[in-house]
Amino acid sequence: MQAFLHRHGLILTAVTGAVISLAACGGGGGSTSSTSTANTSASYSGTVTGLGSIVVNGVRFSTVGATTTDPDDPSSSYGSALTLGSSVTLQGNIDPATGTVGQATRIVVHGGVRGIVGAVSGNTFVVAGQLVQVDANTLYADGASWASVNGMSVEVHGTLSANNVLLATRVEQESQSGTYPYAVVGQVSALDTDAGTFQLALSTKTLTLPIPAGMTLSNGLTVRVLSTIDPTGVTPLTTNNTKVIVKGDRSLSGKTKLRGAITSLSPLTINDITVDASQNPKWDDGLNFGALTVGQVVKVEGTLSNGTLVAREIEADEYEHKSGTGEYLDRIKLYGLVSATNGTTFVVQGVSVSLSSGALPAVGSYVEVKARLVNGVLTAHEVSGNTTTSSSRFETYGTVACNNGLSDLQVSSFNLLTTTQGTLAVNGSNASKVVYDDDVRTTSVGSYSCFLEVEGSVSNGVIQATKIEVKRRTAPV
Repeated sequence: MQAFLHRHGLILTAVTGAVISLAACGGGGGSTSSTSTANTSASYSGTVTGLGSIVVNGVRFSTVGATTTDPDDPSSSYGSALTLGSSVTLQGNIDPATGTVGQATRIVVHGGVRGIVGAVSGNTFVVAGQLVQVDANTLYADGASWASVNGMSVEVHGTLSANNVLLATRVEQESQSGTYPYAVVGQVSALDTDAGTFQLALSTKTLTLPIPAGMTLSNGLTVRVLSTIDPTGVTPLTTNNTKVIVKGDRSLSGKTKLRGAITSLSPLTINDITVDASQNPKWDDGLNFGALTVGQVVKVEGTLSNGTLVAREIEADEYEHKSGTGEYLDRIKLYGLVSATNGTTFVVQGVSVSLSSGALPAVGSYVEVKARLVNGVLTAHEVSGNTTTSSSRFETYGTVACNNGLSDLQVSSFNLLTTTQGTLAVNGSNASKVVYDDDVRTTSVGSYSCFLEVEGSVSNGVIQATKIEVKRRTAPV
């Protein structure tokens, strides 16, 4: 049970902005369920900056019912909660009337760099031979912190920059158990189809890796390499001890918004996507082509075809979070049920938020939070409640006993257990069911546990579920 939810716990000392390939779901408190019949399909790629539903580029996206793939095995479904600072690519539908309301249909969760932290210096450290750079917006989770990270087993999510440096958005403590305790992310170079090899340059060494059977690679393509052994060791990396996963953004098409670091200016390249900036795009936040630098993180919106993104708008990474005075106010957005309060802090979606002034929201109440980091502490600058059911829906994750299958969820009251929010009361009697995997349809009985994503609103401290998605049903051991 805890294995499903271990990624949900946060120590929030910092969080960076995010971009996602997804289907939009209303921002700023808009309904996550209303979509137009003329919705436009779109794709977004980047980092998660909000929860309940997920938020990307300042836009909120509903995720219940979306096909979500596992970062270590894209052929399998993802049975964990989406988290702040993680990297995703989403596809879905956006309401053209608002540009902020929609529904994700497919979410690809991208794993990060994994291994033991070493060579800590300044604002960098090394994991599995790969250089990682942190900043004031990096999120530390699951027991990780900058002070304790040296020697810790971690997974680091982020944006790939020049020379395969990872700009960290999230650092989480990670058990070294599992098939692939090591992972690196980089761009393919020195591709040799005759020899059947390619290279991946890390900060400490250049890896020579076998091309997996049936996989087509090209120089400059972003890949993640999983390994059963430390890639910086002396044992050769072979098809027996590695697994290669292609990030896949080049296969996207149509309306796209992409966040990433500039890896080349000629041609202009973000991640491994070539950007055509020759069609007179709109430049925001004082940007222009001459002001761009390699390693700078930007967001580009436009149309993607055959691996080239024809830019319609280019903006600085923080542009959408600026207030009229130029302050960065709403880097993080949270929607959901207040599960705890303590002194001047409250918890929503498992994230602790400090309130600098005003009364704390009540435990059990629904809130919408806009927050920013102040001296490493996530501090709310706006907290609002919303009693209108149609515009206060949110999503959350947890586990529940489901010994008899889905019928255990079609009841007026059950307890949803989360690792970071405690036990949440749910009324599932009026919820529609979205079944994720074939194995959860089983009618077998026994000591089963279901991992759920629940969408609903709050009434008297109880989540009134409108949709319940069974992400995974664990059979009795």
